[in-house]
Amino acid sequence: MKNSCLYIILLGLILGATATSAHVEARLIAEADAAVPGQSFRVAIHLKMDPHWHTYWENPGDLAGLATQVEWILPRGVHAGELAWPVPQRFETGDLVNYGYEGETVLLTTITTPADAASPLKIIARLSWLACKADGLCVPGDAEVSLVVPIAADRSVPGEGWLGSVVPLLSRMPQSADDWTLRAEAGPDAYLLTMVPPEGAVAADPTSVAFYPLKREVVDTERAPTLVVADGVYRIRIPRYATPEEDVTRLAGVIVADRTWRDSDTSTAMTIDVALTEPVGTDASPVARPVAGVQLGVVKSIFFAFLGGLILNLMPCVFPVISLKILGFVNQAGAEPRKIWWHGVTFAAGVVISFWVLAALLLMIKTAVPSTGWGFQLKSPAFVVCMAYLFFLLGLSLFGVFELGTTLTTAGAGAQSKQGLAGSFMSGVLATLVATPCSGPFMAPAIGFALTQSVTTVFLTFSALGLGMAAPYLVLSRFPGWLNALPRPGRWMESLKQFMGFLLIAFTLFLVWVYAALRGSDGLSRLLTGLLLVGFGAWIFGRWGNISSARGTRFLATLAAVGLVALAVGTAIRRPPPSAWTPYSAALVEELRREGTPVFVDFTAKWCGTCISNKKFVLNTRKVQEAFRRAGVRLIIADWTNHEPEISSALEAFGRRSVPLYVLYSGDADKAPTLLPELLTPGIVLNALEDLP
Repeated sequence: MKNSCLYIILLGLILGATATSAHVEARLIAEADAAVPGQSFRVAIHLKMDPHWHTYWENPGDLAGLATQVEWILPRGVHAGELAWPVPQRFETGDLVNYGYEGETVLLTTITTPADAASPLKIIARLSWLACKADGLCVPGDAEVSLVVPIAADRSVPGEGWLGSVVPLLSRMPQSADDWTLRAEAGPDAYLLTMVPPEGAVAADPTSVAFYPLKREVVDTERAPTLVVADGVYRIRIPRYATPEEDVTRLAGVIVADRTWRDSDTSTAMTIDVALTEPVGTDASPVARPVAGVQLGVVKSIFFAFLGGLILNLMPCVFPVISLKILGFVNQAGAEPRKIWWHGVTFAAGVVISFWVLAALLLMIKTAVPSTGWGFQLKSPAFVVCMAYLFFLLGLSLFGVFELGTTLTTAGAGAQSKQGLAGSFMSGVLATLVATPCSGPFMAPAIGFALTQSVTTVFLTFSALGLGMAAPYLVLSRFPGWLNALPRPGRWMESLKQFMGFLLIAFTLFLVWVYAALRGSDGLSRLLTGLLLVGFGAWIFGRWGNISSARGTRFLATLAAVGLVALAVGTAIRRPPPSAWTPYSAALVEELRREGTPVFVDFTAKWCGTCISNKKFVLNTRKVQEAFRRAGVRLIIADWTNHEPEISSALEAFGRRSVPLYVLYSGDADKAPTLLPELLTPGIVLNALEDLP
């Protein structure tokens, strides 16, 4: 796990608070009805997206997106080749360009069968993806899909699934350019690609091209390539990305024409991977390009950061201090306007420099965790858990369950007690520490954008936040008489703080929903249990960990609160071992019985208390699971939570209209199954297994 909770919690405190997807259907389809030992065959991952939703190509595009990931689980000796990706579609959201697929698509791989293969091949693919809409709404999802391919002496013909669902999409697969002569040069603002077709090939003379790079920040996605055809040679100018993070030594991607490249081709797309003749960074250094959209995004980020800084002054722990602090400047300066102004400037410097320190810490975390960012880390269950607990804690803090600002004020009281400009500077540092926990509702969008930008943009954003917070002090130190225009502190500040607490709780609920999509109902129950533990820990800390309690009491309260939060995180992110149970299918049960495999079917439902008890204390215990394995019993779970018709029919066949029902089939297909009691004990199950032939 690349994203440790320590990094996440620290990142959240610096900022102050900061499915399986129902929109994608996945399945596996084999090219042939059977596999031949020693030969290979193709398997397609077929993805079908809901209307207006898309998944991503292997290079998702500008700044955002996440490529579909595949983990293969194959029998011993069976191997899967690299994924072959179809030509993607181009999606534009504002100034961002992404690559992916709408409607239906297939990802292909080649499965190699060992020469001694004798039993059917069970092929499992664990998939994870990000599904997004054009309006920016994204939902992470995952699925485990499988198929069983029989072994045969001769290769069989493609099945209906392959012919009906895969073949119509194969025209989008790019062809290889291995028989072409390719040369690529790195010019000052573009790559110059020369393509010479094989000798004797008849050119089809395309008139326009598009290029999809395999890596981000290689080409300028806002400008289209240009094509010149002369004497059967294709010369393509591909605009270069202005400021790549690393040297680009190869030009790799998919180049697509408006027609086939030569008359004998069947696809308009070709994959290319060619070394550049000049390294990036010498005479071919890229020149600056207009990036008005990105510049506009930076301006917005800075604006919202400044606005967020201003709003921080309305916090109950900050606002009442404004008048006192300015009056303190006046008293220290002896009512001399120039000295009052310098105290204000020094205070503002303390605020801004403190935010620079926070920016530096943020960049250190981003360097240690390169994938740090907002939105696409939501595919990481650990990240979602830690962020949910962090936002929940900050929300409870704003509701007054415990106070972060009080602790920070106490820690900095000694530094603040200094007089003169040094005291004003340390007051600015302390004000930043006190206000930071409240910044999340305002700063998350701006800092989320800044995380995807350069170091300069990050520091500009944090500088704007600091200047926004310091602005009232600068203005009032220049015009102390304006203090009379400030509203009086009152209940309205507490109401504002609690309103922001609801914003944080709302985002917590969103993260709970995301986690349910990642880990299902079992993971959701663990996350909710963790939220209860976190809330209990926060209450203990707020009740006995405040400065009015004795030192020993505070220590024990802090220890208990930290322990409960750690227990909550461990409870939620703990992933149960892979399930030994296979979803019910009447055809699967019949197939296993014909093969002579013993089968145990658990007819259950999530709302069935007896079912849950039997599963926890009997069926899933180590002793019973080992007995199932020794007996070679295949475990099937028939989940009747939503009254699935196939399972209802199976229950009716046994004269039942309710669950639980436990059916044990022996390896003898002609022998009647054994029905176990509704209330199980380990002894009942073990005795039934001993009676198997």
